[in-house]
Amino acid sequence: MSDFGISEGIKTVSKTMDGTRVATKELTKSIEAVQHEAVEVAQRRIQERRKAQQVKPDHTVLRAYNEYTLLLEVKKLEERMKEEVTKKYGAKAWNDIQVIKARMIKEDKENQVEYQHDINKIRKVQFYCFLAATWIAWYLTWGYKG
Repeated sequence: MSDFGISEGIKTVSKTMDGTRVATKELTKSIEAVQHEAVEVAQRRIQERRKAQQVKPDHTVLRAYNEYTLLLEVKKLEERMKEEVTKKYGAKAWNDIQVIKARMIKEDKENQVEYQHDINKIRKVQFYCFLAATWIAWYLTWGYKG
């Protein structure tokens, strides 16, 4: 009996289907590997976002507390100084010390303002020097046609 090549065709189809199954399995493995990597990348990004969103500690409260305790100590020291000065020299001496203190604070503020004015003048001079250097560099590079 002749099968007109049907058995060969069936064998070929069977081999092709086996090859397709193997290729499908490998493709499935590749897809799963890519999905696994994608999940890992997504998890890393989530962790990075969470890390970026974490609240950074604010040390302002500690600095404020330290300044407050320092101010309390200074006030206590000033009170003790006031008692000693008034016992030794009288109340007028303490008033004179307060006048001197106010004058010193005023002078410090004035010195700070003058310092800022001087800094601004220096910045202007630096800016003009930069402009002059830029112009000279341009002239020597492109402007001079000898």
